[in-house]
Amino acid sequence: MDRWERTQVWAPLAALGAMAIGVALIPLREVTSASNLAFVFLAFTIVVAELGGAVPALVAALVSAMSLNFFLTEPYLTLAISKTDDLIAFVALVVCGLIAAAVGSQRLVDAGVDGRLLVVGE
Repeated sequence: MDRWERTQVWAPLAALGAMAIGVALIPLREVTSASNLAFVFLAFTIVVAELGGAVPALVAALVSAMSLNFFLTEPYLTLAISKTDDLIAFVALVVCGLIAAAVGSQRLVDAGVDGRLLVVGE
Protein backbone atom coordinates (compact mmCIF):
# COMPACT_ATOMS: atom_id res chain seq x y z
CA MET A 1 0.00 0.00 0.00
CA ASP A 2 1.53 3.32 -1.02
CA ARG A 3 1.41 6.53 1.01
CA TRP A 4 -1.67 7.92 -0.77
CA GLU A 5 -3.70 4.72 -0.29
CA ARG A 6 -2.61 4.50 3.35
CA THR A 7 -3.76 8.09 3.87
CA GLN A 8 -7.10 7.42 2.20
CA VAL A 9 -7.71 4.50 4.54
CA TRP A 10 -6.31 5.85 7.79
CA ALA A 11 -7.48 9.49 7.71
CA PRO A 12 -11.22 8.62 7.85
CA LEU A 13 -10.51 5.86 10.38
CA ALA A 14 -8.61 8.37 12.51
CA ALA A 15 -11.51 10.84 12.49
CA LEU A 16 -14.17 8.22 13.18
CA GLY A 17 -12.02 6.52 15.82
CA ALA A 18 -11.42 9.77 17.70
CA MET A 19 -15.15 10.52 17.72
CA ALA A 20 -15.95 6.97 18.85
CA ILE A 21 -13.44 7.27 21.70
CA GLY A 22 -15.07 10.54 22.76
CA VAL A 23 -18.48 8.89 22.90
CA ALA A 24 -17.11 5.82 24.67
CA LEU A 25 -15.50 7.96 27.38
CA ILE A 26 -18.68 9.91 28.22
CA PRO A 27 -19.47 7.71 31.26
CA LEU A 28 -16.04 8.54 32.71
CA ARG A 29 -16.32 12.33 32.45
CA GLU A 30 -17.94 12.55 35.89
CA VAL A 31 -15.33 10.22 37.42
CA THR A 32 -12.09 11.86 36.27
CA SER A 33 -10.87 15.03 34.63
CA ALA A 34 -10.60 15.65 30.91
CA SER A 35 -6.83 15.91 31.20
CA ASN A 36 -6.70 12.28 32.34
CA LEU A 37 -8.98 11.18 29.52
CA ALA A 38 -6.74 12.98 27.02
CA PHE A 39 -4.19 10.19 27.42
CA VAL A 40 -6.56 7.77 25.69
CA PHE A 41 -6.76 10.11 22.71
CA LEU A 42 -2.99 10.57 22.73
CA ALA A 43 -2.39 6.81 22.67
CA PHE A 44 -4.83 6.53 19.76
CA THR A 45 -3.01 9.30 17.88
CA ILE A 46 0.34 7.57 18.38
CA VAL A 47 -1.05 4.31 17.01
CA VAL A 48 -2.47 6.14 13.99
CA ALA A 49 0.88 7.88 13.44
CA GLU A 50 2.71 4.57 13.47
CA LEU A 51 0.30 2.76 11.18
CA GLY A 52 -1.06 5.51 8.97
CA GLY A 53 1.58 8.21 8.77
CA ALA A 54 1.60 11.96 9.24
CA VAL A 55 -1.65 13.09 7.61
CA PRO A 56 -3.89 10.55 9.38
CA ALA A 57 -2.08 11.32 12.66
CA LEU A 58 -2.71 15.01 12.12
CA VAL A 59 -6.40 14.22 11.54
CA ALA A 60 -6.41 12.05 14.67
CA ALA A 61 -4.79 14.79 16.75
CA LEU A 62 -7.20 17.51 15.65
CA VAL A 63 -10.38 15.41 15.83
CA SER A 64 -9.25 13.97 19.18
CA ALA A 65 -8.84 17.45 20.61
CA MET A 66 -12.23 18.48 19.28
CA SER A 67 -13.84 15.27 20.62
CA LEU A 68 -12.23 15.80 24.02
CA ASN A 69 -13.64 19.30 24.07
CA PHE A 70 -17.07 18.43 22.66
CA PHE A 71 -17.85 15.29 24.65
CA LEU A 72 -15.76 15.51 27.81
CA THR A 73 -15.37 19.13 28.91
CA GLU A 74 -17.98 21.46 30.36
CA PRO A 75 -20.14 22.84 28.85
CA TYR A 76 -20.81 19.47 27.24
CA LEU A 77 -21.76 19.13 23.56
CA THR A 78 -20.28 22.48 22.60
CA LEU A 79 -16.86 23.53 21.41
CA ALA A 80 -16.58 26.10 24.20
CA ILE A 81 -14.02 25.64 26.96
CA SER A 82 -14.89 27.10 30.35
CA LYS A 83 -12.04 25.86 32.59
CA THR A 84 -8.36 26.68 32.32
CA ASP A 85 -7.43 23.05 33.04
CA ASP A 86 -9.55 21.90 30.09
CA LEU A 87 -7.91 24.48 27.83
CA ILE A 88 -4.48 23.23 28.87
CA ALA A 89 -5.52 19.61 28.21
CA PHE A 90 -6.88 20.62 24.77
CA VAL A 91 -3.70 22.45 23.74
CA ALA A 92 -1.43 19.74 25.13
CA LEU A 93 -3.34 17.06 23.23
CA VAL A 94 -3.00 18.98 19.96
CA VAL A 95 0.71 19.64 20.48
CA CYS A 96 1.51 16.05 21.50
CA GLY A 97 -0.56 14.74 18.62
CA LEU A 98 1.33 16.91 16.16
CA ILE A 99 4.62 15.67 17.59
CA ALA A 100 3.41 12.07 17.24
CA ALA A 101 2.44 12.77 13.63
CA ALA A 102 5.88 14.18 12.85
CA VAL A 103 7.72 11.35 14.57
CA GLY A 104 5.52 8.68 12.99
CA SER A 105 6.04 10.17 9.56
CA GLN A 106 9.80 10.38 10.04
CA ARG A 107 9.94 6.76 11.22
CA LEU A 108 8.22 5.65 8.01
CA VAL A 109 10.68 7.66 5.93
CA ASP A 110 13.66 6.29 7.88
CA ALA A 111 12.35 2.75 7.42
CA GLY A 112 12.04 3.27 3.67
CA VAL A 113 8.30 2.73 3.61
CA ASP A 114 7.21 4.49 0.46
CA GLY A 115 5.08 1.92 -1.25
CA ARG A 116 7.89 -0.50 -2.14
CA LEU A 117 8.72 -3.77 -0.52
CA LEU A 118 12.07 -3.81 1.24
CA VAL A 119 14.17 -6.83 0.37
CA VAL A 120 16.90 -7.85 2.78
CA GLY A 121 20.26 -8.27 1.11
CA GLU A 122 19.75 -5.96 -1.87
